[in-house]
Formats: sequence, structure tokens, C-alpha cells
Amino acid sequence: MLLQFSVSNYRAFRDLQTLNLAASNYDKALPENCITPELPGLKNRRWVKGAAIYGANASGKSTLIEALEALVGFVRESAKTTDPQTPISQIEPFALDPTAAEEPTAFAVTFVNDGVRYEYRVAATKRLVWHESLRAFPLGKEQVWFVREWSDQLKDHVFS
Repeated sequence: MLLQFSVSNYRAFRDLQTLNLAASNYDKALPENCITPELPGLKNRRWVKGAAIYGANASGKSTLIEALEALVGFVRESAKTTDPQTPISQIEPFALDPTAAEEPTAFAVTFVNDGVRYEYRVAATKRLVWHESLRAFPLGKEQVWFVREWSDQLKDHVFS
């Protein structure tokens, strides 16, 4: 179950944009549209079962979905992105700012699988992954499953 997705410096998005599926605790109308999973560390939090993305033409609706698809593609190809000589095809930085091409595109997703909350983050340019991490919260406390950071000093990735 998707809880939150964020993206920055991707296609039409220069600044951070977030799709958050948390339901308001102040408005209890339409309870059938929400679920309240038992998630350690997030007691009594409600999440919407679905979301509608709407807005004017060219406002970024499709770009948000494409960003999520790019993240899925990146994860599938993640093991291949350790070589800085291989371009990362999923990275498409904001085109209207010339400096954006050299800045990382960032994705973050928070989701639940088998009752455990996870947070996956990645920041990359076309030429290399600057940061990638996966954290789990099985008992409500953070467990770092892996971190991949680019080291300018070593000119290589450092895994932990």
C-alpha cells in the first residue's frame, strides 16, 4: 500500500512535490474511504484507499505518474547503476533551468508490505547515483537495511 511519494528535479517538477495519502484526523466523513492498518509507530493513522489527481492542463498530473513509473524502473535496474559510465535512463531533470541537469533528481516512497512500513529514497543524476537507501519500521523503530552513497574522495560508491 502506497502511503507517500515525493519527487524533485524531474521533468516539469523543479521543487519537491509530494503525494500524501494520509487522511485527515479532523474530518471523519466517509470512513469507508479510509483504512486504518495496524502499523507500529503510526497508531490510529488513517490512509485513503484511493486518490484523484486533478488540475489544469499541463499542471503535472501525468508527470507525477511518470515519476512513479521512473522510480519503479530505477529500482528494477538499480543493480546496474553502480557503473558511473552507464547513463541512468530514468533520470530526466527539470529542463527549464540549465543548472538542474547537474543536480540530482530525487525520489522518495513510503509504503507498507506485509504489515511493515518501508521508506525507499534515491537521488541521482544521469551519470551516477548519489544516494540510495531502504529503511524498514517493523516494530515502529527504524532499521536501516542498506545505504549506498557516492564518495567523491574514493570515486566509488560506499555501501552500508
